Amino acid sequence: MGRFAWVLDTVARVAAGCLGLFTALNILGAIRFGVDANLWWVDLRWLPSRLRLALFAGLALALVQLALRPPSAGLRRRATGLLVAGFGAACLLDAATLLLLRAQGRVAGPWFPLSFATAAILALILAGLLRSKTPVRAPRWGRPLAAGATLALLTVAFPLGQMTLFGRSDYRRPADAVVVFGSRVYSDGRPSDALADRMRTAVELVQGGWAPILIVSGGPGDGPFHETEAMRAFAEASGVPPGAIREDRSGWSTQDAVEATVALMREEGLERLLAVSHAYHLPRVELCYHWAGVDAATVPARESYRLTAMPRYMAREVAAFWVYWGRGVLGV
Repeated sequence: MGRFAWVLDTVARVAAGCLGLFTALNILGAIRFGVDANLWWVDLRWLPSRLRLALFAGLALALVQLALRPPSAGLRRRATGLLVAGFGAACLLDAATLLLLRAQGRVAGPWFPLSFATAAILALILAGLLRSKTPVRAPRWGRPLAAGATLALLTVAFPLGQMTLFGRSDYRRPADAVVVFGSRVYSDGRPSDALADRMRTAVELVQGGWAPILIVSGGPGDGPFHETEAMRAFAEASGVPPGAIREDRSGWSTQDAVEATVALMREEGLERLLAVSHAYHLPRVELCYHWAGVDAATVPARESYRLTAMPRYMAREVAAFWVYWGRGVLGV
C-alpha cells in the first residue's frame, strides 16, 4: 500500500472536502430558513439544537481544512480525528436504529442502511488523517485524476444511494393525507402503467386507514385529459369516496406539486402526509417537503413491472436532486 498511499490520501481529502462543504451549506440553509438538511446524512435531532449546530460547524471546518491542508500533528489533528470518529459512530447509531425498525416491521425495504455507506466514508477520511504524518508522493497526474474520479463518484453515488435505499424504503405511518404524484396519461384518458402503480399504492393507503384524504397532483396529459382527472377516476373506480379526494392541477413539476399541496394542506389544517411516487423520485419529493417544513413520510409505489427507462430516469434524477438541493440551500 505504501507505493499507492497517495491514492488513499487523495481520496480521503476529496471526500473530506465534499462532506465538509455539503455540511457547511446545509448549516447555511438551517440558519437562513430553519430547516436542517444535514439530516440527509446523519440524524442528530436527539441533541439540543445549538449543540447540534456547533458540532456540524466544527466538523465542516475541520473537514474543509483537512481537504486543503491535512494536519500532521497537534491539537487540530486530534480534534479532527475525534469529530470524524464521533460522527462515524452517530452514523452507525442511525443504521442500527433503522435496522431495529426493519426488524420490528415498522419500516419495510432494503436491509442496508445508507448510514453504513456514510460511516464507511468517514472511516476512509479518518484513515487518511492517520496517515497524514508521513509525506506522500504521487505521479504527476495521479492526484488530479484520482481527485476528479472521486468527486464524480461521490456526486453520482449520493443521489443514487438515496434512490435505491431511501427511495425503496416504505415509511408509512398514520397521517392526515396521502399525496400521489402524477405521471403520464394517454390521449384517450388511460393512465400509464407507472401512474396506475402509484395510484394503486395510494388507494391502498387510504383504504387501509393510514390517512382519510387522497390528494392527486399532476399536470396536463397527452391529450384533452388532465392527469388529475385520470387519477380521480382511478381512485373513485377503486372505491375511494369522491369527497375524500382533492385535486391539484398545477403539478407541472415536483416543486410546483409540493408547493401547491403544502398550500392545500395548510388551508385544511393538515399536518402529516404520506407521499407516493416511484422510488427513484422519492428522494427529491422528500427533499422538497423537507425544505417546505412539512412532515412527510415516503411510500414507494409497488411496481407491476420494472420500468424500461429506469436508467434514464435515475440519471436525470441525479442532476435534479442536486439542483433542488441547491435551490433549497440558497432559498431560490
